[in-house]
Amino acid sequence: MSSKVVNNPKLIQDKVHALLTRLSFKAINGPLYANGKIKISPKGKNVFGTVECTKDLSEVNCKECLDVAITELQDRSYGMRGGHVFYGSCYIRFEFHRFYY
Repeated sequence: MSSKVVNNPKLIQDKVHALLTRLSFKAINGPLYANGKIKISPKGKNVFGTVECTKDLSEVNCKECLDVAITELQDRSYGMRGGHVFYGSCYIRFEFHRFYY
């Protein structure tokens, strides 16, 4: 988790939540992973995120795991420029820089 703090933590938290929720929906209706970005400023600054579940999970269990991870991430990373949560069956991450290809 990045120790750098953002200027407008509530706005960032809302944007990160929206991004991870959107990616979660995409993941459970497809290959059990997704990545993407969301614009957070008029100047084009983005937040990048990824979500992933292990292949042994059903869509329902994947969604449950990701929902718990998103909630935990929101609690642990408020105001931070990045964060991640790893569980045995799912993973989520967000950063202010692109970290996936």
